[in-house]
Amino acid sequence: SYCSSPRNGSSTLFSSDSVSPTWSVVDSPGRENCMEDESSKILVKATYKGDRIRFKLTFGFSFPELCEEIGKRYNVNPGTFQLKYLDDEEEWVLMTNDADLQECIDIMTSCDGHVIKLLIRDLVPYLGCSSGS
Repeated sequence: SYCSSPRNGSSTLFSSDSVSPTWSVVDSPGRENCMEDESSKILVKATYKGDRIRFKLTFGFSFPELCEEIGKRYNVNPGTFQLKYLDDEEEWVLMTNDADLQECIDIMTSCDGHVIKLLIRDLVPYLGCSSGS
């Protein structure tokens, strides 16, 4: 197993905080309850066509926000690519929605990690079986 500790199924993100974290997007400018230090951020390492980038996102980001950030950095439109994450068994797993993102983050935190590794691939449009008009 890739984890040094067994997976406990907990989704607690801030072990020293008594407030249960949520995964809803917070748009308020104050964000009083959000810790702004490095412990409230996730490092994302993404690879697309051999080029790797790294950036940090604050806990609470959504799958569409992740796709938007990747799209900006690689100059590609969200919806034109597919994301896979590296899991605790060192396998690439498809990420398609917020539930998949949550699973990825749960795995990362259960392994005492702070880095999400992503592989980005272009979506191939489905052309069907016919080859003629």
